[in-house]
Amino acid sequence: MPINKPRRSSLLLKTGAVTSIVDYDDGYYQKGILRSFTILTDGQYSGTTSLILNDKTDNHSNACVLDNNTGLMWSRVAVLTIGPNNNGTLPWTTDGNGDGIYPLVAVANSSALAGYSDWRIPNLMELFSIFKVGGADTTTFPSYPTAAPTWTSTSIHNFTSVAGVINPSNGFPGNSTKTNNNRCLLVRGG
Repeated sequence: MPINKPRRSSLLLKTGAVTSIVDYDDGYYQKGILRSFTILTDGQYSGTTSLILNDKTDNHSNACVLDNNTGLMWSRVAVLTIGPNNNGTLPWTTDGNGDGIYPLVAVANSSALAGYSDWRIPNLMELFSIFKVGGADTTTFPSYPTAAPTWTSTSIHNFTSVAGVINPSNGFPGNSTKTNNNRCLLVRGG
């Protein structure tokens, strides 16, 4: 009896692997749909372009990216200058100085970053959807540093002191203790 083929094409994303290491691996098949983004410019938005946390200012930008597959809107740039080390990395949990990814979200919302007040930290699957195997899309996210893990809002089951991260340099998920300092991107919608 023949096996019926699915009637609908995959709604899962391509991984971005384009080189086949062995026959019939992902680089060979390259299945899935392409990532698709619309780059929006600063001039399309009102609201602040600067985020101030603990008397430190990140000249962030109002530039955003719309993910055409998910409908999510992303801040196009990563936080680069605030945090305990003045390099844009923040702990998941709030430290004794008030630095953390959730205080940053509160600042973005109270300041109406790009004219919106519903910014949040993406969950693991949302963040995974914008990165590809082999690194971040530097056309879509030009200022995004590829060496540092990026926080998600997803806590690891049975390990409440650990949260999910995505490594933008290779697109793979991992985890990090919530007191570690990592990068973050802001998202809205969903």
